[in-house]
Amino acid sequence: MKKNFKILNLFMPLIVVFAILFPAIHSYEHIQNHNAAHKCIQHYNYSSKTEFKVHDHSNEECAICHFKFSPVGTFSFVTFQFYKNSTIIHFVHFYSKSYSPFFKGSLFSLRAPPIV
Repeated sequence: MKKNFKILNLFMPLIVVFAILFPAIHSYEHIQNHNAAHKCIQHYNYSSKTEFKVHDHSNEECAICHFKFSPVGTFSFVTFQFYKNSTIIHFVHFYSKSYSPFFKGSLFSLRAPPIV
């Protein structure tokens, strides 16, 4: 059991360090893709002009790069509100029994210290 606890104590900080360092390492992939794709491509048309097109992928969203730790997580829950159509039903009582708020009887299993 202690060995599992030691492994868990080692594993948890490594997860946090990985979550902090992985976006920084991942940013080098974006730099490499930017340098590799930053080439001008010539397209020859039937006209006398040559067109240069540059493909810019820097405006793409990356979920790994936008990952941030926050002290408070904002969660949104979908709530449903159910409405119950209820009708008022009047009951007619032919037999009624009166209930007293005080106990009239004795239960020996419910013993307490005597009153002094």
